[in-house]
Amino acid sequence: TVLYKKIVGVADVVKILRRACVGLELSPAVISCLEEKEVGNYAFARDNVLKAVTSYTTALRLLEEENRAGSSFSRCRVRSAILANRSAAHGSLKSWDKALQDANSAVDEFPGLASAWKRKAEAEEALGNRDRALKSVETALNLETSKDRRKALENWKAKLEARVQWRLF
Repeated sequence: TVLYKKIVGVADVVKILRRACVGLELSPAVISCLEEKEVGNYAFARDNVLKAVTSYTTALRLLEEENRAGSSFSRCRVRSAILANRSAAHGSLKSWDKALQDANSAVDEFPGLASAWKRKAEAEEALGNRDRALKSVETALNLETSKDRRKALENWKAKLEARVQWRLF
């Protein structure tokens, strides 16, 4: 997110992504999907949440079209990341049912993505299911490799454990 705050505009995001894809054997549809995902990230970083949701939805549609065309592109991790991002955007809009639906889909698609489990936990907590949220946070912790993100998850887990133990809602 910090990177996106330094970028001047969406055109910069697309240029960076196109440079990153040079030499990779990706179809134009996959590149367009990844571009839409990055546009969504850019919009989300600037609190343009509705634009982010729209971009993530477009990215998912492009990825699905590519899959129907018989692409060999491994889509499960990318699809999971886009769904997790859209879940975060729905959470920002307090659309917790949609956030949970996307988070569940992200986890089903690629269970090894820590951020998908984190989004699932956020939505579960917001919907009042602290027990499930705690289990999702624990799974995210087991998968997370970033020291900073692990610390944040550990702090959140401790707070959730206290709430669950004392049934503080």
